[in-house]
Amino acid sequence: MKISGRVICVSAWILAAVAQIAIIASAPDKIVVSGVDLTQANALVLQHQLIFIGVGFVLAVASYWARSWNPIFVIASSALYLVHWIPFQSLYDYGMVATLNTKWVIGSIPGLRWSSAIRDVALPIAFTASIAFEVLEIRRKRSLVA
Repeated sequence: MKISGRVICVSAWILAAVAQIAIIASAPDKIVVSGVDLTQANALVLQHQLIFIGVGFVLAVASYWARSWNPIFVIASSALYLVHWIPFQSLYDYGMVATLNTKWVIGSIPGLRWSSAIRDVALPIAFTASIAFEVLEIRRKRSLVA
C-alpha cells in the first residue's frame, strides 16, 4: 500500500483528537492558581482545542471527496496545525533558543511528557511529512503530464 499525504494527515488529526480527549479526561474538576479560579478558562481552552481539531479533521477528510482539490485541502489542514503550533510571539520576543528551551522544560514535566511528545514532536513531524508527500505527488503528476 502506498502511503499518501491524506492518510498521514487524517491519522495525525485522529491522534491529536485522542490525545486531547485523554487530556480532557484527566483534567481536574477545579483549577485554582494563587487564589484565582481558572476552571472556566481551562474549560474554554479545552473546547477551543476540540473545535480546532475538528476543523482540521474536516479539512483532511474533505480531501477524499474533492479529488482535484485534494492537495490543497491536505496542505491547508497540515499548515493549520503547524501555524497554530509554532510560537511566533515567543520567537519574536525571546529568540529561538529560549523558546525551544521552554518547550523542552515543559515537555520534561512528568505529568506532561506523553502529551508534549505527541503535541510537540509526533504531530509536527506527521503534518510536515503530509505536506512533503503531497508536494511530491503534485510534482510527480506534473512530470507525467509533461
